[in-house]
Amino acid sequence: TPPTTTTTTRANKRNTHAPPPPPLPPPSLSSSSMTPMIRTSIDEEGAAPKRQARTSVTHTGPQGIYTMKADGQDTEHFKPSAKGASSWAADKDRLWTIGIESDYITLVHNAIRAEVTKFEALLYQLGDRELKPWEREAVKEWWKGHHTTVAAHINNMDNNFHPFVHARVSLTDEFEKSHEELKALLHTLDTAICNRVWKKASEIAPLWHGYRTALYPHLVEEENIVIPLMRAYFEPAEVQAKITAIIKSTPKLAVGSIIHHLAGGKDGVMTFMARQGDAWHAWYTEVHATRTMYREQMESKIESLLRGEPDLVLSHKADFAMTRALKPLALDSDLVRRPSNARAIAGRIVSEHSTGRLSQTVDPADLPGPRAAEGRGYYGHAVEAA
Repeated sequence: TPPTTTTTTRANKRNTHAPPPPPLPPPSLSSSSMTPMIRTSIDEEGAAPKRQARTSVTHTGPQGIYTMKADGQDTEHFKPSAKGASSWAADKDRLWTIGIESDYITLVHNAIRAEVTKFEALLYQLGDRELKPWEREAVKEWWKGHHTTVAAHINNMDNNFHPFVHARVSLTDEFEKSHEELKALLHTLDTAICNRVWKKASEIAPLWHGYRTALYPHLVEEENIVIPLMRAYFEPAEVQAKITAIIKSTPKLAVGSIIHHLAGGKDGVMTFMARQGDAWHAWYTEVHATRTMYREQMESKIESLLRGEPDLVLSHKADFAMTRALKPLALDSDLVRRPSNARAIAGRIVSEHSTGRLSQTVDPADLPGPRAAEGRGYYGHAVEAA
């Protein structure tokens, strides 16, 4: 037997006792795996390449933080508009050079998330002590500013972005109605903070955590459905023209929130301005003043409450040391453990609040954490198994 054959035979014998290879990991549900893969092959006669499309995973609709990224090619779930459909192919995403993390909608969401997270951490810092009149007034005034920002965003999505995208592709009725329960929750919060008598931060902290629990998955649903479809069906210049018009009609306080929460300081703001088509000198004529207004009217109130010093008016980043040191509370494990539709979460929280089932005081043991997985609700009260 030739040596090469002998070697091969021995290797085969050794391999008979080797453990089987590990199983392949499950397919990722990232945005890349949602896009149909195009493979090219050449037949035996050397014919021209054939395009073989692999069927993409069908979208499952809004599922909170588990929402799959929408695929413009998934026409079964996101149907193109009948009018002019031939000229509105879902192939524009290749023209986008800015990542979704820098998209205007994402930046708005980041600002809203930052406000909600900081304010919740503030409420737990204030704890169960009775607040002074100026402290309660500061909480109410901050809430009014935040409410303005969130209401402006909801209005922009309902009356600008949704109709804009819907002109070329359907967002499904289920998603387009996703703001109904969130508006009801905002109304519940507004009533609880501004129209009812409360003396301790712990009295509104449970409802605020419920608001955050419902808001976060809703923002992810918008980021994973609206943005990918908009980028698939619209060129960057078309979207930018829409965003420019939206910014002009957005309250200055809401714009200031976006600018304040941009990463990178002034350089980050200048980059944002360049993407919006603003001239560099707009920083000196308008943008800087808008950011300063936000800091004086919103961030200063949080810093004032943390320091215990009334009526602070601050504008420099270094002035907000205590605010920047706030640590976010963990999201409830009931939210991150399984898919949770944002509409269902918001409706559940409003219902529990209206029926008096929300805890009105907060014990450290009832903070979001492992106990939520043991049959406890968002706020520590016992709930029936889902």
